Amino acid sequence: MLVIYIEKLKRKPSYILLENVQGFENSQARDALIETIENSGYIHQEFLLTPQYCGIPNSRLRYYIIAKLRSEQFSFMKTQEILLEIPNISNCWKYTCKKCVQAKTNEDEACPLKHFLEDKSDEYFESYLIPDVILLKYWSVFDIVTENSCNSCCFTKAYHRYAQGTGSVILAVNETEADDIFACVRKSEDSQVQLTLLKKLKLRYFTPKEIANIMCFPNSFGFPSSVTVRQMYKSLGNSLNVFVVSCLMKLMLDKPD
Repeated sequence: MLVIYIEKLKRKPSYILLENVQGFENSQARDALIETIENSGYIHQEFLLTPQYCGIPNSRLRYYIIAKLRSEQFSFMKTQEILLEIPNISNCWKYTCKKCVQAKTNEDEACPLKHFLEDKSDEYFESYLIPDVILLKYWSVFDIVTENSCNSCCFTKAYHRYAQGTGSVILAVNETEADDIFACVRKSEDSQVQLTLLKKLKLRYFTPKEIANIMCFPNSFGFPSSVTVRQMYKSLGNSLNVFVVSCLMKLMLDKPD
């Protein structure tokens, strides 16, 4: 971790923002980080945040820390506790994630996934349909959502390669119809009958563009044509939620009134 070398720098950065996976807050590496930035003349605040708290329909709990040199102060009352929310987050809405602002109908809920989906033809999505062999073997362990769902599981770099715990898949039918189909699948012991029923669901993976939308990348964001779909999923799985990070950056840079 490069931050631990900050004490040796003659000219220290004015600001530090670091992200890590959940669990880092209980590690020895975190303790070393805090000791280093405090000894280097910084004030800091730690967070455990998920995009869903910010109105984005995705669970991606991550550890964050913001720090600035003691010659400056935060615009909020810092605490030794790890915060689970961003102070004054309403000040961020006017700058970023207009899609979320327009789609939110309840201040305490995330907006539905449909506002982040691509509006394309059935032919476009054919390559994202779950293959028959995967569908039949793993349908019961998928995290399945609809366009009206207000949450989705964290998309990891293994999405599209592994079925369980790598991210949600989406239905093309309504929930009532899906429940009826799943009930019939459970009753049948014939794998061919099960597969025929399951294919009616048109279960598919989220496209890389849709995941980028959920992670609040701008509409102009795209990958070079040389990048494969697998590489796109891997890159997005290793990425950050743009809106969450932008809110933290604004909070870090804001000065007291």
